[in-house]
Amino acid sequence: MSGYLFDFLIDVNPKLAGLANKVEDMVYEYPNSAIMNARLFTEELAKQIIRQEDDLSYLLHKRQAERIHGLDNNGILKKDVSKAFDTVRSIGNKSVHNIQDENIEDALRVHRNMFKLSVWYMEVYGDYSFASPEYRSPKIPTKAEETANSINKDEINDFIKDTLTQQLQDLIKEKNVTSLDDNIGPLDNQKKEEKINPQKLGGSALIYELSKLRESSQEAIENANAFSEFKEYMHVERPIQEDLVNALESASKKSGSQLVLLCGSVGDGKSHMLAYLKKNRPDIMEQFAIHNDATESFDPTKDSMDTLNEILEPFSDTNIERSNENLILAINLGVLHNFLETEYAKSSYQKLSNYIFASNVFDRTILTDQTESNSFQLISFSDYHAYELTINGPESSYFHELLKRIALPVEQNPFYQAFLFDASSGYKGTAMLNYKLLQSESVRERIVDILIATIIQRKVIISTRALMNFIYDILVPNDYERGHYPSLIESMESLLPNLIFGHPEKSQILQKIAFLDPVDTRSEKLDQAIIELNNAHNIKEVFKKNIKLHQLDQIREGLEELGPFFELTQSTKSLLNSSLIRLIYFLSDQLHDEFKKTLYKEYGQYLYEYNQGNARGLRNLYQKVIEAVFKWRGSPKQNYIYTTDSGDDMKLAIELDMSPDVSNLIKRDKDVHYRFNNTLIVDYMCNSNSVKLELDYPLFERVMNVLNGYRPNKKDKEDAIQFVEFIEKIVSLNSNVNNMIIYQMNSKKLFNFSFDPIFEEYTFKRY
Repeated sequence: MSGYLFDFLIDVNPKLAGLANKVEDMVYEYPNSAIMNARLFTEELAKQIIRQEDDLSYLLHKRQAERIHGLDNNGILKKDVSKAFDTVRSIGNKSVHNIQDENIEDALRVHRNMFKLSVWYMEVYGDYSFASPEYRSPKIPTKAEETANSINKDEINDFIKDTLTQQLQDLIKEKNVTSLDDNIGPLDNQKKEEKINPQKLGGSALIYELSKLRESSQEAIENANAFSEFKEYMHVERPIQEDLVNALESASKKSGSQLVLLCGSVGDGKSHMLAYLKKNRPDIMEQFAIHNDATESFDPTKDSMDTLNEILEPFSDTNIERSNENLILAINLGVLHNFLETEYAKSSYQKLSNYIFASNVFDRTILTDQTESNSFQLISFSDYHAYELTINGPESSYFHELLKRIALPVEQNPFYQAFLFDASSGYKGTAMLNYKLLQSESVRERIVDILIATIIQRKVIISTRALMNFIYDILVPNDYERGHYPSLIESMESLLPNLIFGHPEKSQILQKIAFLDPVDTRSEKLDQAIIELNNAHNIKEVFKKNIKLHQLDQIREGLEELGPFFELTQSTKSLLNSSLIRLIYFLSDQLHDEFKKTLYKEYGQYLYEYNQGNARGLRNLYQKVIEAVFKWRGSPKQNYIYTTDSGDDMKLAIELDMSPDVSNLIKRDKDVHYRFNNTLIVDYMCNSNSVKLELDYPLFERVMNVLNGYRPNKKDKEDAIQFVEFIEKIVSLNSNVNNMIIYQMNSKKLFNFSFDPIFEEYTFKRY
């Protein structure tokens, strides 16, 4: 073996191995020659594939673009393989037109894609026992080795860096480092040392810092008794923190035992908030013991209910009047409910149980009553959403501030400092591009809009922990370890918009966000943009026309390499089509309105009016629900509704008495709602009986679609079971056997069947 990366090709195809080895020899000293030989390699590889496939020999005498196109159309190439062919061909075209520019980055890109193609070729056409080696960059030339002695990967990168373009280095000079907050002190000597020589992951200091956001990171583990400097920087104050502080201050001034219950769900930030307060408000927190039901246990032989019974003993019915304990109990609602069902609670904690049940903390349709008692106070995270309601629609100051902290160009920001370090080091992974996008306020606003829409439309609960992981997922490519110098296609695949909408497999949040993909938006203007792209000879000009490309320097440069759109493989075409629409969503001011959803906006307005308790603002909603009831079940005559939705020839209909009831609306005259009900509840009176319907967004959308002419199918009726049951209840409350209509479907004839109670006579007549 000669020690070349592509030696595994020698026994299968010596010619391919020879071309590949020649590329390795030339990458650093003669990068353009390396690229030319890479083109020859892919041309020979395409011919070898054609020779081994039936009925494709006609492709042998075609141009390389046509050969690749033919293999792609016949289903021979996998998506990543066809994109690798496109990458080598497009970089080769660029090298031909810019023969004076020696670009080691491009040479490394084609080398990596040659390896990808070779491994696929061996797996499909080579020895069945083939095991792929790990990819490695070409060796430094001998003359460099003489001065380098032993060279590791970092030294290789340093050698490459000296020959690379310095575009990212200039970014430091363009930025003015400012202070974020006077409360955050200057960096100490240790931090300065870390700034000079930061830790890296996959060759990137930025990715190392971003990895702290992952759910698997040590920083994701919360402890109410510890608060790191990283968490201090990332902390964002929320309304629930203010309410908790007020509750603790109130409790600390009272005599006797004081129990403050901080309730919520897994990962919503209970431990984080307590740790923050313990560090920043010791004057309050030192007066309380803290117990976290999710993290603490005194005895491995006891379960969580036994432990809770022990910790709550000072607050039992027997001890509460004579004990003098102050306790903060951070507890998940499910665990709290389970405890109240135990014999411990039933026999010894009736006062506590009565207080908790009276607060309605387990009823998601109403807000928790936070009225304090002599010994108990309760704050529930379930009342405080990640977004707030305003007259202009749902907004999220929390999401905005968290994203801003990650992107802000200030000295105290560890992400920004890592970004600057990578820029000065010549690192060009796609995470750098994504971070630059995140620094745009308009991009952050779009991300916040997506998150809020996902919560409302797809009913996703986004905890703080899940949110942090989401941010990592949309900034860091899957293959970051190999992405020091990605090609255009590789960069495009890993660009922030594609990471958000194109990877539902990575998390539950991204799975739900995929349903909101702007690619699915139908619009004349967007369709025109796609038509222009698919007929383009200059792809860059189409992107430039529709989006602000100045934020994507690497992408702008790479688009020039691709050539005419029709020469690309289907996988690359699909990538460019979806990327254009998603980039328009994020980076186009003139076309952004094309993505607005009327129903979603309407629901947000109703949600605000409902939590305001404004009956007038809900008038149209109440009327639309009534109309939808008739359209869902069907109506032969005004004010009459069919008693069933069967397809029988003879259908019975009754007169419907249904009027809005707004007496249960609670007036809350606020400009912004931080604690609110996140679903609509509409009440009606039917023959002096009250009937209510809870409308979340999915049900609201179905109901409104029916109003617009959509006919519900069997699945719709199964999914909208609440609305079906609502109609059934209304029908049962309006069953007036004294006056009915019978409709004969086949003849389309209408009959009235009525009973006169005075003369005790039945009448049957045709309308």
